[in-house]
Amino acid sequence: MSLNLSKYKKKILIDEDKHLFKEVEKCAKAGAYRAAYIMTWIACAESLKYRFKEAGKRDHNASAVVTKVNDIEANKKSVDTYILNEAHKYGFVSTATHEKLGHILTFRSVYAHPYEEAPTEEELLNAISVVVDRVLSQPVLLKEGFVCSQVEEIINNPHFLDDLRDSVVEYAEDVLQRISEDCYFYMLEKLCKELENYFGDPTLRIFRKRGLWFSAVLVKYVHKVNNSFNWHDFSINYPKVSSVILAQISLFPEIGKNAQDSTVSTILERSEKSPTALRTLEKLIESDLLSKRQSDRFKMHIDKFNKKYHCSDSAKMLMASGLKIKTCFDSIVFHLKSHNWNIQNPVVTLIINNGINEVGELDTERQIILGRNILQAAEGNVHEAKILLDKTLEDVDLWPIQFVHGLFIECFVNEVDQFRFKIRMLDDVILIVNKYSLDIRKRLVSDLRQGIESSIPKPGYAFYADEIQECIKSLVKYSWGRPLAKSINIYIEEKEKSGDLEVVE
Repeated sequence: MSLNLSKYKKKILIDEDKHLFKEVEKCAKAGAYRAAYIMTWIACAESLKYRFKEAGKRDHNASAVVTKVNDIEANKKSVDTYILNEAHKYGFVSTATHEKLGHILTFRSVYAHPYEEAPTEEELLNAISVVVDRVLSQPVLLKEGFVCSQVEEIINNPHFLDDLRDSVVEYAEDVLQRISEDCYFYMLEKLCKELENYFGDPTLRIFRKRGLWFSAVLVKYVHKVNNSFNWHDFSINYPKVSSVILAQISLFPEIGKNAQDSTVSTILERSEKSPTALRTLEKLIESDLLSKRQSDRFKMHIDKFNKKYHCSDSAKMLMASGLKIKTCFDSIVFHLKSHNWNIQNPVVTLIINNGINEVGELDTERQIILGRNILQAAEGNVHEAKILLDKTLEDVDLWPIQFVHGLFIECFVNEVDQFRFKIRMLDDVILIVNKYSLDIRKRLVSDLRQGIESSIPKPGYAFYADEIQECIKSLVKYSWGRPLAKSINIYIEEKEKSGDLEVVE
């Protein structure tokens, strides 16, 4: 009875292997088990040689094996034992598979002699099963030699990859599918060991970026094949690299609390010299991935910016961090109140860089507070604050109305509801208000009038007649400003009569 080997043939991946297996199939069907056994080994040996040739296109170690095989065959000698041993060394076959294939090779030599007995059907099927399942059905995957060459190129060759994240990520996905799974951690460890020394040197920035982008993909592959991996030990061994690649939103929840705590600690430490590192924690907080303790540590770190003895340096660090306005709002306001241009300018630059949308993410109260403090800074001749007012005028419809209300009301009433004047920038604010639609202008004027009417004159403030007239003059240029000017005059007259304020001529 002939053997049906179709179930084995379906498992074979490479066309070249299928051609040789057809010879095995023909022999088996004819009942020539001796020939089928020998062809089974030949199919195995040829497949291993093919795998080295394919790997040799990218790996010099595999290429060296191919050269050696060619030399042996040129001298009319057998390469079977050599190719099997090299396949074990390279990692194409495991130790157990190496032993099983060695057994098949031994009996291939036995059955090659016609005076020896032929293999039984069971022995033939066992050999076919081992060769097909352990070799012919396995993809050609690259091993340590290729990994080493890739790491070398990534961290040393400036022309090896593009400088765009998407390009590097795409390349990583392609390469990692060609590498054997048991080499993933080997590659990660080798790459991270090199990258750990690449922090702090601006001349190595291009390699550090590429290496980290590649590692961020690689670490996901490691986690996929070993979801119980000890990421805490890894974060201790490679703290700088881990603070980037383990903090990925998709991975951070999977690495365990100890590794998370270690990663957070390293990021906070790194941020002292590289403030942009804080954005990583900001993203984790926004994704609700930090524990309460981890979130508190981040917030306490941000609060350090509010220490007066940190002020001049921390303003620049705050700007460099690129944190969202809502994340560091209290620190922004703290620095705006410093009355120091060198401290105020950087934080206003942060607001300008982050843009209108982030101001819109603030709640109503904070929008007003921000508007007030920007007006105060502009009043104090802070250059960047004046630029921000110009930008507000350019795109007035895009700015939150409560932010503009903060600018407007600060010209007349302070944060504790005390009436006084800050009119150096009043004409600029009036131009901003004038660009709004009639309905919005009415709302702004109405809110301001209510604020003035409910305020009390600031104690000890000197109300100069010429200052009052200057304010009125600016308002009456516009039809919508005349009722407001009238309300201010009435307020001052009433408070002057009651003795709550005094106008100085």
